[in-house]
Amino acid sequence: MILALCAGADHAGPHGQPVARALAPVVQVTGRCGFALVTLALAACCQTPNSLPPEPTMLTLEPPAACNIQIDAAGMSGRTPGILERERRRTPILVADVVAGEDRVGEPEGPAKITDAELFRVLGDDEHFLLGPAAFVAGRCRVQDPARDAQVRDRLVTLLDSEDADVRVEAAMSLLLRSVEPDKATDVLRREAAAGTGPYTQAWLAAYYLAQMGDPSGYPALVECTRASSPNTRLFAARQIIGFAPYDGQQAGGLEVSTLALLTARLRDHEVMVRREVPGLLMELAPARAPALLDAHLAGEDHADVRAAIALALDAQDP
Repeated sequence: MILALCAGADHAGPHGQPVARALAPVVQVTGRCGFALVTLALAACCQTPNSLPPEPTMLTLEPPAACNIQIDAAGMSGRTPGILERERRRTPILVADVVAGEDRVGEPEGPAKITDAELFRVLGDDEHFLLGPAAFVAGRCRVQDPARDAQVRDRLVTLLDSEDADVRVEAAMSLLLRSVEPDKATDVLRREAAAGTGPYTQAWLAAYYLAQMGDPSGYPALVECTRASSPNTRLFAARQIIGFAPYDGQQAGGLEVSTLALLTARLRDHEVMVRREVPGLLMELAPARAPALLDAHLAGEDHADVRAAIALALDAQDP
């Protein structure tokens, strides 16, 4: 029956009247459900070549084109030398993750290297578990072929609507670093910064990126994340406190920015996984003042891992 209807569809008028009349007996025999099935079949088979939706643009990635790693301030006042140094250390690790995935062994050696084909293998897959890192890398590299680099840009714009908050935030920052869709990307960061401290929050990261742009309005969100019930959220937030160092003493969202006090408070966190990272973060944030703070805390710290972290941070001081 369906094949016959499809064959007859070519002869239907612009509104399909002959086909509609042919469906009448089918409805009588099969009822509403049968009518729905036949209608779906007709919708598929009655499309002409001119009415079919256009095929998606396929990426041409052979031979692969090299991507140049580019880490700079991008005109953002909050991308301080300390922030840029962080990214220079972090980017090769994320590049290695994207290139090798679960097969990566050990720490990467030498300069970060990635091609557009390797990047798009992850960036183009909505379900890939490394999509967030790939979105990060896409903002810190440029494909040598301008047309292919435009494909990276366009994919980042699409990822602003990802279901995953970390992907949305990383895509937004990467677009800002590329000076693409700045208003839309900034709106995404502001929405994520205001999303609260739920289990999948990326408010701490959105606030950190806003601060790099010269906008400290996310400071209250970061403070809230340092006090969240999830130790992971508290840890991630503590790592981003340094992003607000340029605003110390200023008002942001009704709070006075005080990065050293905010980070020092995490030395008293009840989770060891948080406390043991704070000594290194303090030395990064305030190398002149951190040693005295760590010495004062050491006497009352009873966990061996945290004491070891304090000793390591103090030993790592520049002579």
